[in-house]
Amino acid sequence: MQRNDFKCFDGPASVKAAKNILDGHAYEAFENIGAVNTIVDVGANIGATAVFFKNIHPEAVLYCFEPNPASFELLSFNTSQLDDINVYNCGLHEIESTVKLYKGRMGGISDSIIPWNAVTGDFFLIPLKNAAAEMRRLKVDVIDILKIDTEGCEVPILRSIVKWLADIKVVYLEYHSELDRLLIDVILRKTHILYSSHSTNPHRGELVYIINDLEQRYRDDLIEP
Repeated sequence: MQRNDFKCFDGPASVKAAKNILDGHAYEAFENIGAVNTIVDVGANIGATAVFFKNIHPEAVLYCFEPNPASFELLSFNTSQLDDINVYNCGLHEIESTVKLYKGRMGGISDSIIPWNAVTGDFFLIPLKNAAAEMRRLKVDVIDILKIDTEGCEVPILRSIVKWLADIKVVYLEYHSELDRLLIDVILRKTHILYSSHSTNPHRGELVYIINDLEQRYRDDLIEP
């Protein structure tokens, strides 16, 4: 889709976040990782990541999950011109429940089911679906690329889909506590290696893991001649 067709919320945080993703600064695009047929985007927000990945992997089928109804409306619009992008208005977790989603102080990009200092006291109720059950329902047998940005639900989602992890080539995710960072590494370390990390402040940062089969290839690329 054309850049000027992409709709954001009225506010600098939404525009800045979308521009950062669409310009290729937020997520590294890995080359030569083989076929990418299935991409799962959990916490898809307004769809910038989905559009970015679809542009890189045009043959892939995307499954995007976003629980905020207002964000979901923009996600649906922003992906409507692209083929094979499926959007779902729910959150993923390891439980099935209806929970409070607290409104983020920076808008939809910081909404969370966890009441902490990045959210307000305002909330609305959203459905949470068991991540593994959703993958089975959608007949997603293999995930090639996984992105999780769920303001604190990353660990439960990974625990739920542990049977899918061994095949995922690249995992992009955020962490929102030091404990979560350690737990993410414990969950992924048998099948993946940490490729990059960026800490924005204590207890918060971004992680990229690549499957063990890719380690040698990308390690060699980083060696200076």
